[in-house]
Amino acid sequence: MSYCSWCGNRGHNSASCPDRKKWLAANPDTYEAAYEAAKVARRKARKQTARKCSFCKKPGHNVKTCPLKNTIHQKFTALNSVFRRTVLEQLCVQGLGVGALVMFRPHNGTSDPILAIVTDINWDGIHAGSDGRSYIIGLERLGPIPEGYHRSINPRSLGKRHLTHALSRPMMGEVYQRKEVWERFEWQGGREMEVVSPVNPEAINPPAEWLSGEISPNCHYMNNPLTTDGKAAALWELRQSEMSHWAYYSGVLGMKESEKYFESFL
Repeated sequence: MSYCSWCGNRGHNSASCPDRKKWLAANPDTYEAAYEAAKVARRKARKQTARKCSFCKKPGHNVKTCPLKNTIHQKFTALNSVFRRTVLEQLCVQGLGVGALVMFRPHNGTSDPILAIVTDINWDGIHAGSDGRSYIIGLERLGPIPEGYHRSINPRSLGKRHLTHALSRPMMGEVYQRKEVWERFEWQGGREMEVVSPVNPEAINPPAEWLSGEISPNCHYMNNPLTTDGKAAALWELRQSEMSHWAYYSGVLGMKESEKYFESFL
C-alpha cells in the first residue's frame, strides 16, 4: 500500500493527496504551488505537441501508419510483381537457372572466357529498386582461372555475376538506354555472361511468394528499397536512388499511373 509523504496517510501518494491539493489552492504564491503549476503546463504541452513520422516527417501519425509509406509500398509491390514476372520470363527464355552452363569474362577481359555452372540465384535481390550492381548469380568455375585474370579483377568476384547483363536492354535499367553508355558497353565486349547450355525453364522456380512483389523479411537490408540500416528509410534517401528506378521501370512495363506517381518525388 502506498504511503503519502505529504500527509502521512496510507492509500495514496503526494501527487494525489487531497490535503496537498487544498493547500496548493490556498497558497498559489508559494514555490511549491509554482513548481506544481509548471509541471502541469509541461505535461499539457507534451500532449499537444504532435509527434512527427520518421518517414515523411509530418505530424499526426507514426511510420507504421504513415499513409505515404503505405502508398509507396503498395505501388512498389504492384510494380515489383510485374518487374519480376518480366525478369522470370527472360530467365526462362535463356534457360538461365541453377545448373545452367555459362561463359563469362570481365568487362576488360583480355584472355579466354571462363566456363562456370550456375549454383545459386539470389531471388530476394531481384527487384525494381535495384540498380543492377548487386551480385545475383552464384557460380562455380569449371577449370582454372586463365592467366592474367587475377591482375585485372578480384578473383573472389569470379564466383558471382550481376543479373543486369543477362536481361534485354530495356530491363538493364535507365543508364543503359543512354547512347554513350550503350556504345561503350558494346565496345568493351557487350554482355559479360552468356548461357551456353541452358536448363529446362520448368526447373527455374523462384520462392512461392516472390512473384507477389513483396520484399522478403529475410532480405538483407541493403537489398530492401524500403529500409535503411534495418529502419524505415527517410523520403530523401528514396529520392536519391530507388524512386528513379521505380519511375523508369513503371514506364518500361506500361504502368503509367505508377510512373507519374514515382516521378512526382524526383
